[in-house]
Amino acid sequence: MAEKKKVGHPYKEIDKKTFIGLCQIMCTQEEMCAILDCDHKTLTKWCERELGMEYSQAYKKYTAEGKTSLRRAQWNMAVNKNNPTMQVWLGKQWLGQKESQTITLDNEIDDDGLLGALEKGLGKDED
Repeated sequence: MAEKKKVGHPYKEIDKKTFIGLCQIMCTQEEMCAILDCDHKTLTKWCERELGMEYSQAYKKYTAEGKTSLRRAQWNMAVNKNNPTMQVWLGKQWLGQKESQTITLDNEIDDDGLLGALEKGLGKDED
């Protein structure tokens, strides 16, 4: 009995650790394909074959891990490194804190006074 020949080209080898790392730093699919030297269809098929999930599911899972690492680094910067800028930013993001500005006018101009000021500014003299 003759042995059947495989049809098509062999699967593209993609390093799982590299793929996960690229997701964790939130690279776009286009960037990943450039780094992994493949097209988006190949990357999508690889995710299904090697990870058992669609590309979008894998991306969502591994970018969440990256976001967690980023959050941890920000928290560490704010608390342990005593970085006031990061403390203010986290306060605004998570605690609803905000900076308020108060504007005060020293001189109030009524409608007639405003019209006169505008005419004076335009070079019209009052009679």
